Amino acid sequence: YSFCTLLVRAMDDAIGGCMAGLIASCITHPIDTLKTRSITQLGFGHSLYRGFPAVACLSTVGNGIYFGGYSWSSEKLTRAGYGEISTPLVAGAAANLITLLVWVPQDVVKERQQTNNSAQYRTMISTAKSVVKEYGVMHGLYRGFGWSALLYTPMCSAYFLLYESYKKKISKHLGIPLDSLSVSHHAVGGFLCGGVSAAITTPVDYLKISRRPIANKYSDGKMQRTLK
Repeated sequence: YSFCTLLVRAMDDAIGGCMAGLIASCITHPIDTLKTRSITQLGFGHSLYRGFPAVACLSTVGNGIYFGGYSWSSEKLTRAGYGEISTPLVAGAAANLITLLVWVPQDVVKERQQTNNSAQYRTMISTAKSVVKEYGVMHGLYRGFGWSALLYTPMCSAYFLLYESYKKKISKHLGIPLDSLSVSHHAVGGFLCGGVSAAITTPVDYLKISRRPIANKYSDGKMQRTLK
């Protein structure tokens, strides 16, 4: 493929990732709020959509970077001679590491809003300013980045490896090209691979959220306390 072709394909995947991510976030955000408040042991008294503006703004951008970056990386790696296993592993890892620059601050702001109801956390901007003022940028907005990189990167690599394997197997079973797979085929594959990922990421989320600047008994971020 030419550079322009690669760019167009990456942009297509980025736009699709933005739209799919936004729709998925609209549906799953209340569940995410309940999960966060359950982990932090603060009850379920607040609005289930608190923190959603941060998700709508930043997660949408992050999903675009994530899927566009994966598409670009996988195409370049394939052209460079990487194999069917190494390509999704490396491309998935690269896409995740880049996207964490957006996703980690988004999660910090979202989780702070989900677990606090004071005026200073009423909006996305005021919450970000409050976190930076209290903890700084690196220890505030990017707190938990190391946990996320260490634990999510292998998960993302495994997800794309499973997903690419699924597409090839279903394509061979149906006797159709990969590009001819329907939306339903992709949806089933995403659901199955996402289920495996969700099983892996539940303990990851516990560790990650417990290290964030949230008003709970684990907020000091100590690994020993987090694991107890």
